[in-house]
Amino acid sequence: LKEIINNSTDEALAGYGDQIRIAVSEKENVVTVKDFGRGVPFGIRENGENVLVSIYTKSHTGGKFDDSVYKNVSGLNGIGGSCVCLSSEFFTVESYRDSTRAVAHFEKGILKEYREDRIRGFAHGTTVTFKPDCEVFKNGDIGYQYSRIVNDIKDISYLYPGIKFEVVNIDTNEVQTFCAQNGIVDFIKDNMPTPLHSHIMHTEIVDGTDKLEIAFQWGSKHEESYVFVNGLRCPELGTPVTGAKTAITKTINSLSGQNFEGENIRKNLFYVINC
Repeated sequence: LKEIINNSTDEALAGYGDQIRIAVSEKENVVTVKDFGRGVPFGIRENGENVLVSIYTKSHTGGKFDDSVYKNVSGLNGIGGSCVCLSSEFFTVESYRDSTRAVAHFEKGILKEYREDRIRGFAHGTTVTFKPDCEVFKNGDIGYQYSRIVNDIKDISYLYPGIKFEVVNIDTNEVQTFCAQNGIVDFIKDNMPTPLHSHIMHTEIVDGTDKLEIAFQWGSKHEESYVFVNGLRCPELGTPVTGAKTAITKTINSLSGQNFEGENIRKNLFYVINC
């Protein structure tokens, strides 16, 4: 599911589409991701290859190589969508672009139907619907949980300011919507009930195609940190946190003329790093 959502957020990050809809049925274990980007390319190449089918069945067929628009996205290798298709009981992708709708339907990774239809009006975007294959994922419970998806999407929404995420429970018609206008600053506001100071410190720096932003605030909770790289949560944190800890300790000691221990400086500090 995250692989497919990443494709949609990558489109949004590139400036195409400002809304993503995720619908899930726990009863059927089926999920749909719809975006309003440019639509996945389709058509027949000169060698007779079906573009849309290749994108979801072959590796390294993504359109994100050597494109400055896509320097900072999560899915660069053209593998994720193919893996989802190949490991699904059924997988259907609909692409709308150039007044045409292309539909490819797969079962266990095998193409069963492909068609292109002319449509009226102006429609664009991609819709992917799939059900995980129990024959592939046979070592544990693979059921989708609406509540877990909601929590994950809420986290993701902070990385894409202004992008509206809608999560729908098909079984109950429950809908939850997330849109963080201020990005990771809103992440801190929503997770810091008792701040020690009103102003949330936030800064970002851009070096060519590399971008880093950090936001932090002291409160009454224990030290807590979150790291996201190319739109993906890094649960084991890593070098971004090491760098932030060093910089914060060095800066506070420099400004105060003291030599405080880093742990004391970061007590009750809540910070978010987005690379």
